[in-house]
Amino acid sequence: MLKKLIIFLLLTQFSMTFLKSQNIELEKYELDSIIPVFKFSENSIGLTLVLWESESNPDINKFLSRIAKSDSLWTLLSRKNFNSEKLRLIETTNRLSLFTNKTLSDSLSYLIGKEFYIYGQNGLCNSKISEILLCLDECLTNFVLLKLEAIDHSIGNPLIATRKKVEIQFSRNLKIEKEFNQFIDSLPVDYTDTVPSIFFGEWNNYYLFYSDNFLWHIDSKSCKFPSRSMVFIRNKYFNIKWKHGLDLFGIPCD
Repeated sequence: MLKKLIIFLLLTQFSMTFLKSQNIELEKYELDSIIPVFKFSENSIGLTLVLWESESNPDINKFLSRIAKSDSLWTLLSRKNFNSEKLRLIETTNRLSLFTNKTLSDSLSYLIGKEFYIYGQNGLCNSKISEILLCLDECLTNFVLLKLEAIDHSIGNPLIATRKKVEIQFSRNLKIEKEFNQFIDSLPVDYTDTVPSIFFGEWNNYYLFYSDNFLWHIDSKSCKFPSRSMVFIRNKYFNIKWKHGLDLFGIPCD
């Protein structure tokens, strides 16, 4: 027993020394208070930390950029070298591939077992983080996936997560839903989706929406830009206070 403990401590010390030598700080990153949840397959559902986008957490962005450089992740990706501790392929769902990276998993290991409140279409449940996964792609959205344990199916499809419980009033408001979709359609954008936004609840005078058919892990063409939004309405004007989504179309490569 003592021998195993000594070996464990030596390995831990080696891991910490290696990370520091690569200029990767072993700090606990503060997660956003509200985190989108997406279903990437029947087995992979989790909190999705989108990388290198305008709405991304800047600390997580910098952290992953350092890992990508130190572990040569983009080189491994281009060479399809997916069988090492630096980049190991775990699952491929339609166009998306999920990997593990030892540096990332070790650095965020403090999140394993942490419990979150998961809010779905119809209600909420609790679930814990079980695994740290990474999605890298030259065209599609890049993200860290905090994979969840089993989720209570009675809540419907999972949409968002919080560490502290918030009181969401789950309901549909077809009038506001219609007006919001008309507002979205009026915006000058280069890329659109055929999947409408659905009103699913209210929280502190904010209206909650999702745009998702939950089938894109089977058919990527069925939904190009799944998203979650928090909207404030004043004088019939929709102010989108918070929005996170995925690019499954591949805008950078279009």
